[in-house]
Amino acid sequence: AAGAAGVSYTGEDGSMDWAVADGQTVLDAYKSAGGGQGDPLDYDCEKGICGACAVQIAEGSEHFEPVEEGSTEMKTIQIAVGVEPDSSKYRLACLAKIKGPVKLCVPED
Repeated sequence: AAGAAGVSYTGEDGSMDWAVADGQTVLDAYKSAGGGQGDPLDYDCEKGICGACAVQIAEGSEHFEPVEEGSTEMKTIQIAVGVEPDSSKYRLACLAKIKGPVKLCVPED
């Protein structure tokens, strides 16, 4: 797809690569590409509240759109994942949008 950015994700139960269209969240693109619940990416509420879809950024943090102002994304990451709320290292797949290739993995606590 034109303007699509690529995600390479390594989970606990395997890995998957998929394309993300402009304006699409990482999670929406994952589901569109046939990714299933926990296979390999976990998700639940899809609203940035539960933290199940938290990902660690291995490469390409500069390709993420900034966290939306007033978003609880970093607070969710701090509480649910128990890591420092740093948007250059961690994001929620249900909220994060990208504009270039990224490599993601399961957050290490």
